[in-house]
Amino acid sequence: MRILSWIADVVRRAPRLIAVIAFLAWTGLIFFLSSQPPLDPDARSSVLRSWLMNLRHAPAFGMFALLFLWATARSKQRIAADGKRVAWAIFAVLLYGIFDERHQFYTPGRDASVSDILTNLAGGWTCAALMRAIEDGAPGARVLRLFLIGVLWCAITAGIATLLPEQWPDLTWL
Repeated sequence: MRILSWIADVVRRAPRLIAVIAFLAWTGLIFFLSSQPPLDPDARSSVLRSWLMNLRHAPAFGMFALLFLWATARSKQRIAADGKRVAWAIFAVLLYGIFDERHQFYTPGRDASVSDILTNLAGGWTCAALMRAIEDGAPGARVLRLFLIGVLWCAITAGIATLLPEQWPDLTWL
């Protein structure tokens, strides 16, 4: 835990401009990757491969939440100072997730999915909650419990995003 607290302290002291640039660069990377059509749009993926593809949303939007917290933190303030800041980060994940899914709707071979937004939220909550717990000096057992709950939530939402559309293919928004 000490190393994570030390990293958070170093990041907290970095100039705000670096945080804003990192957040905007990450946001741009998500947009760019969402703009890429599949290499073979007619190829059928295995369930495991589809699940892994859906699971990628969790770390991408987890990092989005952390960078949002960092970019919007006051100078020398804890990155995830309180529940309100964590809630704002999760709200930002929701808004950008909706924007990103809408944008994917217009990308050939891609589709918009409400289920993906759930995976985005799972990843964003997990990372923001872990940051808050680490900055609060939570015991290692609590941090581990949050981590395991978050990973399980991410895995379940990615499973929903994988299996629901196969069950109801006419509901393309799932």
